[in-house]
Amino acid sequence: MLLNGSLMDIAIALGSAIIAITAPSAAVAGHMFRASWPQRGFLIAVALAAISSHRAVSVATSVVLLAFAAWDARAARVATAAPTRGAP
Repeated sequence: MLLNGSLMDIAIALGSAIIAITAPSAAVAGHMFRASWPQRGFLIAVALAAISSHRAVSVATSVVLLAFAAWDARAARVATAAPTRGAP
């Protein structure tokens, strides 16, 4: 059953599965995303939708999760590069 379908279907299923497993784990643990609990709930819901049997839903939710991860990584870089107040 795993390799039934076209190469594109298999690649999308594999990518979606990896994202759908990694994103909620990171969201709940708080290691990858520094998100509030409502944001974590949103990430978990989107990750669960990423394993949908519909290709369009799976791809769209995977893109949303990857965009959020990129935004979070950029925000972390900006936060660490910003000088702290009171520093000489």
